[in-house]
Amino acid sequence: MKKILRSLALAVICLTGANAYAACQMTPIDYDMPTQRLDEALQQLAHRSGCPIKVDLGADSSRKVKKFKGNFTPDKALALVLKKTGLEGYVENDGLTVDRRGQDFVHARAAELRKAIDDAGPKLEAKRKKRFLHQLDSIETGSKKLALEQSFVSAAEMASYKRDFDELARQIPARK
Repeated sequence: MKKILRSLALAVICLTGANAYAACQMTPIDYDMPTQRLDEALQQLAHRSGCPIKVDLGADSSRKVKKFKGNFTPDKALALVLKKTGLEGYVENDGLTVDRRGQDFVHARAAELRKAIDDAGPKLEAKRKKRFLHQLDSIETGSKKLALEQSFVSAAEMASYKRDFDELARQIPARK
């Protein structure tokens, strides 16, 4: 009897999970989104697409987003909602997520390298130090620009940033 109940419970869990997944499909849907607050636009997108959206907007919730109309997949519609906000939108297993993960990674890694540059002190000549700091500024500016323009930082761009950071880290003398 216990085995039957366990099997039945497992079947219900699997079917429930399958239904939740089926609700968020990346198939094109018609959207007619007016100019509105970001939080309202995300709520309307979640309702229209059937995709849950994980987000913590904080001060960004009242930001206005531009209207758009057309037939889009939920991820493309999310990119349109987030365009020019500086927020990033990603597809995840259980729906969509809005955050700043790409920019946060770049900012944190740049801060680590700035500290390493400062810690290197006189071991690092002024000209190289200035060049390294300029590179870090350029990378941070680039990630912010990407988020504003395309509403995400791609895996390829993240890999490129990681390579740039690793190369820069190899050139910074270790503190003794």
